[in-house]
Amino acid sequence: MLLDILYLAQQRNLPQSLRDTKCWTLGRRTRGKNRAYRLNGHTQARSNHPEDWHDFESCISAARDLPQVDHLHIATGACLGNGLVTAGFDFDHCVCPDTNELDTRVAAIVRQVGSYYEYSPSGTGIRILVTAPKGIRNIANPQQGFEFYAGKHFLSVCGRTNGLFRDRHADDARPLRNLEEVDG
Repeated sequence: MLLDILYLAQQRNLPQSLRDTKCWTLGRRTRGKNRAYRLNGHTQARSNHPEDWHDFESCISAARDLPQVDHLHIATGACLGNGLVTAGFDFDHCVCPDTNELDTRVAAIVRQVGSYYEYSPSGTGIRILVTAPKGIRNIANPQQGFEFYAGKHFLSVCGRTNGLFRDRHADDARPLRNLEEVDG
């Protein structure tokens, strides 16, 4: 899906701090699972090996030449300096496919966190990308329909934000917000 990669490359709403961080990998769906790959498109990337991660522009460039690549990933736990790392929430099945309405509980969390957010590649979930203190633990809570990752994990990124909230423009840039600054 080269069109999704080109769309992501053109998005002005992707935080510059994320674009500037060497935390990106190529992604493709293999045997029913999203997998992360190095720039050659054949060698799997490891979420706990920064030498497997690349800069955003290199990934976009490589994806243009590799038809099997259909999305990009960020590595959670990538160092941003000042003791902060990349992190993210993954909310599953919270977007109504018929109305595109976001579950009210998840919408409240998105607004409270106030960081960059987008649809998951499936279009039925939401990702909120944030910064977090280094050493914070991952949380998986399938009963509540979310996971939080701050290390040793990849999150797929597609750049699709259109229509999440009626009061938001698609090209509004939202910075990555530090979790320590979020009230509640």
